[in-house]
This record gives sequence, structure tokens and C-alpha cells, in this order.
Amino acid sequence: MKFRQRTLGANINSRSLWVCDDPAMCILLPIWREYLDNAFYVVLVSDPVETAFALQEKWRFPVVFGIALWEYYTRSALINTQDYHRLVISQHDLLHSTSETLEKIHKQLKNRGVPPEIENIRLSEQVILERILSAKKNEQALRLKDDFMSSAQVEFYESLLDGSMDIPDLQMMSETGKDI
Repeated sequence: MKFRQRTLGANINSRSLWVCDDPAMCILLPIWREYLDNAFYVVLVSDPVETAFALQEKWRFPVVFGIALWEYYTRSALINTQDYHRLVISQHDLLHSTSETLEKIHKQLKNRGVPPEIENIRLSEQVILERILSAKKNEQALRLKDDFMSSAQVEFYESLLDGSMDIPDLQMMSETGKDI
């Protein structure tokens, strides 16, 4: 396994840009990190209730379990990238302030020394359109947050959105999440 990781890591590092959009990477990142040179992480924070409804629709997970899973993955992403270059953005901002959010990402990439030809890469319009349609479909999820989330989970989500979360003191799960 180590040989495969080294080989894949060398292949990834030989490219000037590599993107991975896989929620499981939040948990697997410690295994792969040593093989990824000069990484820059963009943590996209989705709405927990919207995510839970999508998991319920796709996998028939109970909504409360979906929120706990969202919490686990989000906390894992933050904990596993806390000592590295990263940018935390909200899916809501990406959907509703797309240009400004993409500019924020590109500014951070430029500050990290990403080559100009890569700095000009834009997210696929199709991907953004799909996310917008998905968000509109689940707008009711925003109104249901208090029905399914504990106060600790609501506080965690809101601190992600407003940037007030204290990363060094971040625990893996809230008490509610641990109970699930």
C-alpha cells in the first residue's frame, strides 16, 4: 500500500494542479498528506440539514444521522487541515456570490504562488448550476434546522459561516453527534 501511495503521490505532485472532490478525503487525508507536496485545501461547508436530506433521499439515512455524519466529516476536514494552507468557504456563498467567492479562492491561490495559467481556471459552470439547483430544491431544509439539530450543532455550523470558530479547541464531535 505504501508503494502505491508513494507512486500516486509522485504522480499528483508532478502536476501543477490536482483537485479531489471526495467527502471521504476528509477522513483519509492523514494517510495521504505525507505524499502531497505544497497542498492547498479548500473546505466547502455545506448546509447540514440540506446535506442530511440529500443523504436521506439517496441512502435512506435518518435526518438526525445525516446531520451527525455531516458534523463528523466537517470536523474531520477542519482538524486534518488545521496546520496547512486552507480556505474555508460556505456552499451558500459559492452559490449566491459565485464571482466573489471564486475571486477569494483565486486570491488565496495567487498568494500561495500558484502559476498564473492555473490561477485563471474557473469552476465548471455546469458544476455551479447543479449546486444551485440542488440548493433551491432543498431551501426548506434551512427552515428545518432547529427541528433536527442540537444547539451545539447549530452553533458549530454558524461559527463556520461567520468565521468565529476557534480551530485549536475543536473537538471531533459534539455530544449530540457522539450519541448517534
